[in-house]
Amino acid sequence: MRAMPLLFAVITSVLAHFACPVQARPIESWPYERLFKEADLVVIARAEDTNDTKDRFSAEGWKAEFIGQDTRFVAQSVLKGKLGDEKKFTVLHYRLPEGFAIGNGPLLVKFRHDSLMLSGKVNGTAFQADLAAPEYLLFLRLRKDGRYEPVSGQFDPVLSVRELHPADGFFSDLGKR
Repeated sequence: MRAMPLLFAVITSVLAHFACPVQARPIESWPYERLFKEADLVVIARAEDTNDTKDRFSAEGWKAEFIGQDTRFVAQSVLKGKLGDEKKFTVLHYRLPEGFAIGNGPLLVKFRHDSLMLSGKVNGTAFQADLAAPEYLLFLRLRKDGRYEPVSGQFDPVLSVRELHPADGFFSDLGKR
């Protein structure tokens, strides 16, 4: 019975020896109710193209200069707000410079506008599947310049974006080819 306190002390000291400080930054909570309430535009849309802009920003404590990007979208369905007859709009978001990584950094978004060919093996069975370009559920705020931006802000824009795929996705193709 005396061995238990000794064993506990040994295990605790070993674990304390390997403990290291952990750094994390707080991330704001953005449930659907808040996203919908604070958005000027809620839309399901397809991305057409993305281009770098002259927009830049630097955040305090980060050594990177974030590079602006405009992604043009075509709305499939407007859930809140209004768009012109063309149903086209532009979203400003940012990316890091090529080859630059930040630990514990921002949750940036990248929009895919092309299909993606996947291939590999699952349980020894080869497959090839074409993952179509997604639609996106976007919660956006109108900017003074007429473009939109993610309602959760430019530092963690991914919180305002949901990538949508058909329910069966590409997994229905597994093992068929």
